[in-house]
Amino acid sequence: MTVRLLQGDYPPFEKIIPTTHTTRIEVGKEAFLQGVQQMAVFARQNANTVTMEVEKSLKLATQASYIGSGSTEAEAKVEGEPMKVAFNYRYLRDYLAAVEDGLVTIILNGPLAPVKLLSAGATHFLHIIMPVKV
Repeated sequence: MTVRLLQGDYPPFEKIIPTTHTTRIEVGKEAFLQGVQQMAVFARQNANTVTMEVEKSLKLATQASYIGSGSTEAEAKVEGEPMKVAFNYRYLRDYLAAVEDGLVTIILNGPLAPVKLLSAGATHFLHIIMPVKV
């Protein structure tokens, strides 16, 4: 086994963690995970991209040029502005697989700003995802 000690100044990663929000969503983890998995079938043909539309509920959609398109809606508590954001579904799926059941909070600041995900069951676990440009 080899161990190597790294020295130096790390980049100030705290700067990308959102401290304010324009939109806040609370959705059940299982419903959100099920929606992401359903969209994964189509998203694989579309660079793994899933679009999340936030209005009064949370809608996930994707389109594959050869297969067709898919969309699903999850009941959610939404506060703030309506928004449309696109993600690589794998990052959402990986986060949702790692957290416990319960509510997931999604903090949005714009279609291209970092998105913060929090779980009610794991308050020590913070996840940041960068959206993709569509």
